[in-house]
Amino acid sequence: MENLLKISTGNNKLSTRNILDLPAGLSCPGALQCKAWVDRIEGKNKIVDGDEMLFRCYAASQEVRLNTVYEARRYNFNLIKKALKEGNAVELIDKSLNQNLRLTRFHSSGDFFSLDYLKACIRVAEINPKNDYYFYSKSLNFFLDVGLPENMFLTASYGGRFDELIHKGYFNRVAYVVNTEEEAKSKGLEIDHDDTHCFKDKDFGLLVHGTQKAGSEAGKAIAERRRKGEFTGYTKKV
Repeated sequence: MENLLKISTGNNKLSTRNILDLPAGLSCPGALQCKAWVDRIEGKNKIVDGDEMLFRCYAASQEVRLNTVYEARRYNFNLIKKALKEGNAVELIDKSLNQNLRLTRFHSSGDFFSLDYLKACIRVAEINPKNDYYFYSKSLNFFLDVGLPENMFLTASYGGRFDELIHKGYFNRVAYVVNTEEEAKSKGLEIDHDDTHCFKDKDFGLLVHGTQKAGSEAGKAIAERRRKGEFTGYTKKV
């Protein structure tokens, strides 16, 4: 196989691991409250917010600032869709990941955009039983049709088109985006800063971050956290 996916191996909050990213919004059929994506208009990247967006996806903020990120995620998206049509998606994903790392996060940006793509990722986990694979997802309808192996860890992400499945109790771990730590405490949620909660069987909170729409509640919350000296970004790695 000549062309492989572009895989990163960490960021400013996570220690070394495989991270497979796709375009924010465009690969997220279940997104709603965080729905945002980047279009290239007259040679310039521009954020487009969904009609029901409450807080802007951080990954979209990255793509509008960093053209290399924008290009890499679209490259992956196109290559995976091509591989699904040709029937070699499992091979593509497996060979692209450094399986010696033992830990892979699917999608710090993007989501499972089709059931066939999800099934391909499941198969990769099945043929590498000593490794762990984890992810957040709003494509919750797909998970009613598949079973996950023991080395795959799903966190249902609240705020999408299929939240009713969360309310019905189909998922034992749910992430909720909150504006402040006080809001998280009022809901009985611990804040996760480094993805460790993705392996625990309880709900947790994620603080909103990134570039938010002017005048939005999320934007005001970030500004207030900055004013108080609470917004320092992610520095801890595990």
